[in-house]
Formats: sequence, structure tokens, C-alpha cells
Amino acid sequence: MDLRQYFYRLTPPERDSFARRAGTTARYIQCHLLTQRKIPRPALMRKLVSASGNAVTLDDLLAHFYKTRPPALGPARRRPA
Repeated sequence: MDLRQYFYRLTPPERDSFARRAGTTARYIQCHLLTQRKIPRPALMRKLVSASGNAVTLDDLLAHFYKTRPPALGPARRRPA
């Protein structure tokens, strides 16, 4: 699952808990990681995977930060056939 999708599906308290388990803050994730302003070190990437319960995989994170695949289209962003 895409990091952005995963994060925004969480409630604010769940976001804080997720960030704490990953060793960072929800604000840092929102300001720097979701906007791709910073690429986290491998250790933080592993912690994000673990904190998500593997809902977000390392491949998902690499795709998010290095654009190795196009982002998944959500219901509101689907292109017409």
C-alpha cells in the first residue's frame, strides 16, 4: 500500500501511534515524507514498514520515494476508460 494512502486512512491518534512506533512524529511524516521533501534513511524505512504491520512494504516505500512505479489511483483519481 502506498505510504500516503496508508497514513491518511489512519485517524489522528492512530497516526501519532504509527509515527511513535517508527521513531518519528506524525508531523515529520506529513511534512517531509508524504511530500517527498526528504528521503528517509534505510533504518527509518524499515521502521515504517514494521510500524505499519507490513501494510506498507519496503517496495512501496521505494516506489514512493524513487518513483519506481506510478502511484495507485484511488477511487477519486481513476482515469476514465
